[in-house]
Amino acid sequence: MSTAVKRRIAVAMSGGVDSSVAAYLMVQKFKDCPDTSIFGLYMQNWAPQDELLEGNRMPRAFCEASERDRQDAERVCKHLGISFHTANFVKEYWTQVFEPFIDDLSVHNMTPNPDVMCNREIKFGAMRDYILREDVPQKAQSIVTGHYARLAHCMSDVENTVLDHVDATSDDQKWLSYSDIIKYEGISKEGIKSPHSPMLLAARDIRKDQSYFLSGTQGQSLKNVIFPLGDLTKNKTDCPDKADLSVREIAVLGNLPTAEKHESMGICFIGKRNFPDFVRSYLPPSDTKIRREFIDIDTGRVMGSHDSGLLLTIGQGAKIGGASKKWFVCKKDSVTGSVYVCGGTHHPALYVDTFTIPAENFNWIGGNFEKAIETSHLRAFCRIRHQQPLVECTIQK
Repeated sequence: MSTAVKRRIAVAMSGGVDSSVAAYLMVQKFKDCPDTSIFGLYMQNWAPQDELLEGNRMPRAFCEASERDRQDAERVCKHLGISFHTANFVKEYWTQVFEPFIDDLSVHNMTPNPDVMCNREIKFGAMRDYILREDVPQKAQSIVTGHYARLAHCMSDVENTVLDHVDATSDDQKWLSYSDIIKYEGISKEGIKSPHSPMLLAARDIRKDQSYFLSGTQGQSLKNVIFPLGDLTKNKTDCPDKADLSVREIAVLGNLPTAEKHESMGICFIGKRNFPDFVRSYLPPSDTKIRREFIDIDTGRVMGSHDSGLLLTIGQGAKIGGASKKWFVCKKDSVTGSVYVCGGTHHPALYVDTFTIPAENFNWIGGNFEKAIETSHLRAFCRIRHQQPLVECTIQK
């Protein structure tokens, strides 16, 4: 007599080794649970026909890479004995991620991170909503992804995580996500002991940690999510305990078709491209009066020229031909198009003591401290860019 399936788990499959191992670990975990069903879901989020090249040619390299990824994802599912499905979120990706990204670049002179937007709007937005719906064949109660991050559902989980991963004799704690070692004044532990949504924690593998890219995701969207790779390292060389298996080793052990597949880096769901050329094709034509100059912020001297200041981020290295030292972007003039640069990594123009974020832009993932900071202030750690060291900060209204 067959057992009725009570729990369905969807694994987001990308065709890479990380999502493959995530699926493998889930299959191993529930292999003796006949009431649990696991399936793989591959997402199509970019339509190559929307970016016709000269002569109405589609980007061949992307089409081939995308099809290889889909085939690899399907091969892994077949190898694991789980069903394979596809879902199309091209429209959602275009309207919720790509158009706002281009708008921020061209209109607001900002350089947003598309991976942060992609996680919030697609993986834990459109995809999550789709999977949890009752009227679709691929509905499920839990979502699994290959992200390198962890979730904690109570304060004790956070404390245990810190004890496991912070050595008092080292400075490794500077790499932990702010949620790992949050400091607070005037707020008791009981205040966040049972949050409405889980707390986002940094991954064990500090080199692969993706908590920064998940920081824009609403906490409620993480309630049904599982990150099997959070306590693993990608490669053996990064394992603190050499007895532990790495993700690569697990892939080989499981004979996964993607075990030896190289890692691909590129724009979320769009793949590896020449980023400036690709994005520039979607930007409005530049004003011919715009100056494309790098200007020394100390002397006002023109140091060189640039293709487009819209694509440059404050703190980013400036590529100035013939320069004898490293220069960094420290200011952008959206009116003239000039980009101001400074020499060295410790120039005062690269640093600020305070900055303001609109309250509505704060994303309180593991508990809302907004009321607490109305009468007090919150001591925490912040990270400005991916994998930069954490710095102490104070949050106050």
